[in-house]
Amino acid sequence: NTPTKKSFLDGPFNISATADGGGTVTLELADKNVANLDGTLLTIVGAGTIKVLATAAANGDYGPATGELSIEVDKASERIQFETVPDQFALKGLEIALVSQTFLADRTEAADPLKYPIVYSIVRGFDLAEIVGDKIVLKSDDDGIVTVEATQAGDKDVAAATPVQHTFAVSEF
Repeated sequence: NTPTKKSFLDGPFNISATADGGGTVTLELADKNVANLDGTLLTIVGAGTIKVLATAAANGDYGPATGELSIEVDKASERIQFETVPDQFALKGLEIALVSQTFLADRTEAADPLKYPIVYSIVRGFDLAEIVGDKIVLKSDDDGIVTVEATQAGDKDVAAATPVQHTFAVSEF
């Protein structure tokens, strides 16, 4: 029942191995950058391939044995929660705060914004607005439509989030 595929942020799990000769099997990791091994308990610490090496000494009529188990560890998924930007009054210099969070895998607690920063960009309405930090600043008193996009690039262990866009109108109402 040892899995052949896991994801970063999956919880620890046990592995086991037996030898035909009934001898003791020793388990060790080929690389400790993806997982830690404590006895038979594997704890994932990054995305990549876990390679577990198993060795058994000679026992009775059975000679020494070796084996290898590979477990692929995919990057964790990521999703952005981006609050809708309401329609705005056309007022040059108006600042509109952008509020969003990123969540990793199936976690309900937001990820560290310093480790997984969200980047905003204007994808429509360049003449009407610009991004300054985590705010939209209106550049003119003209009417129009603005679309802002939130992205998060991920890292070596977390896949990039699907970009989220919000469109709002800028007008004199």
